[in-house]
Amino acid sequence: MSYLGKNLVKSENYNIVKLNMGELGHELVDKYGELQKQLLKETGMVNRRWNLCAGWNYGPIMVCFTTLDVMNYERTLHELTAPMVLDYANKKWHLQEAYLNRLYHQQKIIKYLSCLSPSEILKYVSASLCKSDMESHIDFMNQARNYREQFFNYYKENKIFSSYNYFSPHKESEIPKTQEEAEKMQAQWRSTAKPESTFDLSSLGYVPTAGLPRFTYSERGIIDGLSDQLWIFAGLIAACIVLIWITYRSFIKYDIR
Repeated sequence: MSYLGKNLVKSENYNIVKLNMGELGHELVDKYGELQKQLLKETGMVNRRWNLCAGWNYGPIMVCFTTLDVMNYERTLHELTAPMVLDYANKKWHLQEAYLNRLYHQQKIIKYLSCLSPSEILKYVSASLCKSDMESHIDFMNQARNYREQFFNYYKENKIFSSYNYFSPHKESEIPKTQEEAEKMQAQWRSTAKPESTFDLSSLGYVPTAGLPRFTYSERGIIDGLSDQLWIFAGLIAACIVLIWITYRSFIKYDIR
């Protein structure tokens, strides 16, 4: 049934989807490079010196003990880059979404064809009860996508992308003005860091996350999960009853006694 369903409904080769996403990725890197050059020219930034920098995702993920001019540059770069990264992430998702929708349609056809097999029906019912069926997967992914929208809307509404909190635990008043101040702060931090860790930042405090949306997964109820399978199961039982009745009537009709 699976082979027949895949031949009835063709799906795009995923390698083509990956190639298209790769082209979008290269396009984003080129645009990021152009944006960075333009910003360097506008700000006159020559030496981007970070005394402590961790991670990289179109700009440093966390910067500490760095002078105010460099921090302002990084803040502006993040402010301009973050919406662009989100936009390209959505473009990549649309490519994947079209591919997944085709796969979902293909799987539905395979499921309907499998109604001819009692064992396949039991398999789908068991998957629904265990929440491992296709519908449960789609439901989880939709909830995760909705949370993603809530999360980034919170960032936009609270202007997180354009704040120091986005990439540094330092408050604006704590950012050093000169390189000498920055090096002094770094030396003081190293002297108070925990012995077992050379990268302990607990003394700097934490970014407040009280208002940040939290992801909560709401599982589908058993009735909701079985709703798509019950009519198939009911059809199978009805077919069995009809076959038993036909068999019984045939035996009565041709009874040789």
